[in-house]
Amino acid sequence: IEPDVADRISELETVLVKHEQFWVVRLAAIDPISIPFAETGNLVVNANIECQELSLLTSLNESRSGIFRLAVIIAFLSRVSRQNSFDIGMSFDRLAERLAGLPELWTEIVPIRFDLDSSLSFMQNFESLDRQLGEIDRRQTYARDLVLRYPELKALSNVSVPERLPVKIAIVNQLEDYASTTNGLTFVVTKCGNRACCYYQTTEIEPESVTSMLAQLSIFSERVVNNPHRSISELSLVSDRDLERILVEWNATDRPYPTDKCIHHLFEERANLNPDAIAVRLEDKYLTYAQLNERANKLARYLQTLGVKPDVMVGISVERSIEMIVGILGILKAGGAYVPLDPSYPPERLELMITDTEIEILLTESRSIERLPPNQAKTICLDRDLADVDALPGDNLTTPVKPHHLAYVIYTSGSTGVPKGVAIEHRSLVNYATAIAGEFAVTTADKILQFTSLNFDISVEEIFTCLVSGATLVLRTADTLDIDTFFRHCQEWQITITSLPTAYWHELTLGLERNPSALPSELRLVSIGGERIATARFNSWQQLIGNKVKLINTYGPTETTVSALWSDLSDLAPGAEIPIGKPLPNVRAYILDPDCQPVPIGVLGELYIAGVGVARGYHNRPELNTTKFSTHAFESRTERLYATGDLVRYRPDGNIDFLGRIDRQVKIRGFRIELGEIEAILDRHPDIAQTVVTVREDLPGNKQLVTYCVPMAGQQPAISQVRDFIALQVPDYLVPTQFVLLPELPLSPNGKIDLRALPVPESTRADNTDNFVLPQDEIERALLTIWQKVGLQATSVGDNFFELGGHSLLAVYLFNEIEKSWGVKLSLSTLFSAGTIEKLAALLRQDRPSTVWSSLVLIRSGATDRKASLKENRPPLFCIHPIGGNILEYYPLANCLSDRYTIYGLQSQGLDGRQPPLECLEDMAQLYIQEMSAVQPAGAPYYLLGYSLGGKIALEIAQQLIARGDRVHFLGLIDCSSPNLQMLRPAWYQAIQIHLRNIWRLRSMERWKYILDRIKYQFNNKVEYRDLLLKEMSNLTPLTPELLNI
Repeated sequence: IEPDVADRISELETVLVKHEQFWVVRLAAIDPISIPFAETGNLVVNANIECQELSLLTSLNESRSGIFRLAVIIAFLSRVSRQNSFDIGMSFDRLAERLAGLPELWTEIVPIRFDLDSSLSFMQNFESLDRQLGEIDRRQTYARDLVLRYPELKALSNVSVPERLPVKIAIVNQLEDYASTTNGLTFVVTKCGNRACCYYQTTEIEPESVTSMLAQLSIFSERVVNNPHRSISELSLVSDRDLERILVEWNATDRPYPTDKCIHHLFEERANLNPDAIAVRLEDKYLTYAQLNERANKLARYLQTLGVKPDVMVGISVERSIEMIVGILGILKAGGAYVPLDPSYPPERLELMITDTEIEILLTESRSIERLPPNQAKTICLDRDLADVDALPGDNLTTPVKPHHLAYVIYTSGSTGVPKGVAIEHRSLVNYATAIAGEFAVTTADKILQFTSLNFDISVEEIFTCLVSGATLVLRTADTLDIDTFFRHCQEWQITITSLPTAYWHELTLGLERNPSALPSELRLVSIGGERIATARFNSWQQLIGNKVKLINTYGPTETTVSALWSDLSDLAPGAEIPIGKPLPNVRAYILDPDCQPVPIGVLGELYIAGVGVARGYHNRPELNTTKFSTHAFESRTERLYATGDLVRYRPDGNIDFLGRIDRQVKIRGFRIELGEIEAILDRHPDIAQTVVTVREDLPGNKQLVTYCVPMAGQQPAISQVRDFIALQVPDYLVPTQFVLLPELPLSPNGKIDLRALPVPESTRADNTDNFVLPQDEIERALLTIWQKVGLQATSVGDNFFELGGHSLLAVYLFNEIEKSWGVKLSLSTLFSAGTIEKLAALLRQDRPSTVWSSLVLIRSGATDRKASLKENRPPLFCIHPIGGNILEYYPLANCLSDRYTIYGLQSQGLDGRQPPLECLEDMAQLYIQEMSAVQPAGAPYYLLGYSLGGKIALEIAQQLIARGDRVHFLGLIDCSSPNLQMLRPAWYQAIQIHLRNIWRLRSMERWKYILDRIKYQFNNKVEYRDLLLKEMSNLTPLTPELLNI
């Protein structure tokens, strides 16, 4: 290093060291903003970087226009990312100028935390942002090795901080002076504010998305300039034309429907039109429309004598049977609302539902009554207690029930573990049943399968779509859950329409892959809903079935009456993105930001549902009703909205894409993670059929991403291969820690994936699937016990010491235990050639394990290509030991280097306890050159690397090699002071710098104690302290006190 450069480094270090604690705190809490427009998630540095210039209006104050434009961009990013507090990477040209020509000791891109309040005006936020920028400008930057020196920054050590910041902003004098080489989005703004542009990578973001984003940014800029004192949340990102499309055109769903009728009135009309048509069938039993209507009327009259009237809830707990349909219609005709109580549910859950609804009447059957919890309701067995019912008139009865009264209450799982009852009115059910009947083109010739439990609201679609259309409802038998039996029964029963949970449809598609001819010949339409469709399953269906059977994807929470959106997937090509569709008749969909403002097309937002389908609310949950149901005035109309909690976005054609749950957006190690994003990527794996990703905290404070995968039929992908598949497409913090392969995902009674039933994962290292081997003899069993004793979580004799997190200290413990058990002293470097229990055991089985000592140790052999040039097959890299004398620290480095490198380590003589340690650097260098020469290709240049003390030894080796006429092409010194720099900066100067650095890390009171302790040490205890340190070090290293340089 030239003297003038050394002076600049010293000067800059003196200035920046006092800000080190600020950066430690800031980096420990780093919270990167999400890229709202990312298409692929690939973070590939220097790949296809393109640029588009921004069109931004400037402020009235031209002197601050650069900062003003910067603030516009930050406020815009806050809106589209749904984040008010986040970190962005910043670079300043003043800092770049200061670091120019210096070694890369400090970072040019630093994280800056922006905290915005969307309820405040833009100008108020602007002043706050200006202060935050000024603070960072004063702190300037931090040393690149900061993350390695502080344990609290360990999570940042594998990937550089700039790479963890997907959005960056640079302030420059001229746009032409800037050249982007980083990942993600980079906004570049000139100081004077007259120009700005955006750099992005086409591997991450589609150019069309950037064009759309910049158009939205331009609109936002215009509205900021015109209304700088309005709150940020009120400044629309959407153009007037797009706002018209979003609010009006795409929500023009008004259709006529029977607004004056209840659902049973429509059934009665069908019974009058088609009295002799079969209404419901179970195997060889059936009822015609007239018979079903008559039996339901009799039951309704009986229920009225017991006090059933509008909005009175009646429980029904029966197995799938004709009596079940009679019971539902009887409750509705009496004016009541039915509450499904699945007999298979745990008694505790049924008791909670019965208690919450205060049910006084409960319809059941003989085989289900014993499974009901103790309750005070009057119980009526539909297969036993009907003597009084049969005597009643069977004609239609008049009740005061109206469309605004309750039709049913279905309980769904709550995030707190307490189920919540969703109350649906007749008007909502009438609209839904008639809308689906129209969209599915249901006729009297159709036979619709009743597949799901009453507690799953797809049953509402199955039952009432059928009964208002005059079709036949076919009740499935218990054995129909088996895939082969399902196909056989659907063929026998001539099923034309079936509505299935998506998870079951996935299994159905697997069955078709095995036997495509199993498809029932009369089946014309399959409707699915409840889960995200797995891409692999959809591709298989399209390839096998195509448009022979119409495939409908429905979306909607129970709170919106079964479904709110639908999409016909029949003509969608395999591999295409699968939308959840557009709103059903008389249902409207709005995608809003956290301030309930419409988001632009293509931007992520929360889906809100409005219209006739929105539920009355949750039974007995007023606080939750206030949270989930609200009224909002749009420009076009005032709506009652249900907040779904689902993250979605508009496509340009008005279709809606589902991207995940807001409550599945988790935070691990400071990073926001959307679990649905990881699932969507793994869905594209050719050997994976289904995936669910969860966060587990089986040990307190240890949050881990866990992926559960179901392989495709006949496939058994290695976990390491699945991990690599996702690691190539996402940042490291998005790669799950644990992977579990399951034959199938557990399902709840409603047919949805039961997350609580997923097993606790065992350790899933990369090798646990491929190399799992149990101990074969006493030596291997003893070694396994020793490994576990020293803290290595080994389960297989194929587990590798280093891959389990082994390091030099653990190696010392491990080999001490081996020496105690077998009386054999092995070198720590043995772990390079025998790094598993299996290989160590083989070594110990030898009568006299080889203990021939050599300083030269092969860490890793490089791949050799005989056709490759000498340049491609590089000479070996020699790594020289640090002060401790061993070379285990180089193992992680070896794994990061190209496999064309053969890597050797040079360990200190004397580690075996027999040979005396060498006492000077010159003797060490001479010995190591002698050993290197034995493996160095003739005439090839040397590549040397030294860590800590090893750096000084490497320097001495290089000097001796050059003196004897050899070439040295690479000399790397890691964490090693340069002798020249040491001459320029004497020891007293370095000591002062170290003390200043330490003082700045402490609180004010601790600083005085530190100074007093140093004085006490300097004058009283220095000799005693030195002697104690030498004694401790002599136990850890063979090196002599002179080399310790204390």
